Amino acid sequence: MRPAVLFALFAFALAGCKDTTPATFGGKVTHQGKPVPSGVIYFLGPAPEMQMGMGTISEGAYTATDVPLGQVRVSFQAPGVPEKYGDPNKSGLVFPIGPGTKTLDIEIP
Repeated sequence: MRPAVLFALFAFALAGCKDTTPATFGGKVTHQGKPVPSGVIYFLGPAPEMQMGMGTISEGAYTATDVPLGQVRVSFQAPGVPEKYGDPNKSGLVFPIGPGTKTLDIEIP
């Protein structure tokens, strides 16, 4: 193949590549203005993969790992948090996660 054709194919292949490395970040979780004392936070990624990342909450702070990029739905397993927030499809908590996400603070209504 000619060098120009190879270059064009290589450039086309690179244009289709995007960063899909899961994110790791932290933040604070509050419910009605008070830190959630303990529990687990889940981040359900967009379809069709619907990958899940998670973190452990301690005294209102969490660090989440393996969080998929895109619009994620958030849910919790934590004492005192209403049952509705245990289901990512019912919680209503949706956040955009990008490769540069470093912090995400969440207020549970």
